[in-house]
Amino acid sequence: MGGATAGGPGAATATGGGGAAAGGTTIGQVANVRGSTLYVETSDGTTVAVRVGSTAKVQRLSHSSVGGVHPGDTVVVSGSARSDGSVRATDVQAAANGLSLGFGGLRSGAGASGAGGGTRNSGGDPVDQLFGGG
Repeated sequence: MGGATAGGPGAATATGGGGAAAGGTTIGQVANVRGSTLYVETSDGTTVAVRVGSTAKVQRLSHSSVGGVHPGDTVVVSGSARSDGSVRATDVQAAANGLSLGFGGLRSGAGASGAGGGTRNSGGDPVDQLFGGG
């Protein structure tokens, strides 16, 4: 039985077959929750038990509107570039100041926004920030 640990005291620990990558990242759909254990079904059909320690940071994304986005938030924007230099958004992901987007690498306050057809940013490459390369 394989396993991976997401490092640090109180961090989430994943145990099970496939789906728990090196470094402790598990991605999938939550199939069940029992106490502080999440049972995550990965894309290959494996169910991974993720034990969430008392000091692990848990963030939950939910639907919002443009009114729910505030100065200081970090956004990742998908859309099309317009001739006037603006972007017509088709998807906006926002994280409040101090929270992270994606896999925990792109933190609010980084000043980055991305757009389909080009990337506009004021704090480094958002892809590098998202995946820890910048």
